[in-house]
Amino acid sequence: MDDVRDGLPDDIDALKAALLIEREKALEVAAELAVARAKASQDMALIAHQKLRIARLERQLYGQRSERSARLIGQLALAFEELQAGATEDELAAEAAIARTTTVSGFTRQRPERNTFPEHLPRERVVIDPPTTCDCCG
Repeated sequence: MDDVRDGLPDDIDALKAALLIEREKALEVAAELAVARAKASQDMALIAHQKLRIARLERQLYGQRSERSARLIGQLALAFEELQAGATEDELAAEAAIARTTTVSGFTRQRPERNTFPEHLPRERVVIDPPTTCDCCG
């Protein structure tokens, strides 16, 4: 325990900086955990869906055996719907956790600078007088 305390700085600003770093790491770990939970619940929903499909195909292939099989298929369908809803909730929680850890810096658009004529080149102004009569009617 003393070894851990010896490694900490005595300066308050350094301690605050270390605390901020640890908080950022904790948020990142929470985001990764939320993503893993979302993936696990998605996998569970997929497994439940496949079990439901297998049960329906077996019933279609072998026919109705008893009322119990119909009730089991209904229960599998309900379990699939619940797992699918849970997977969606976990996915939304993961997105929210990722959004908390992601920092986006502001961007201000700069106006494009016109390419002006360089100052060191000579300039000559030429004025052309307009014609006094029209070309088509004279």
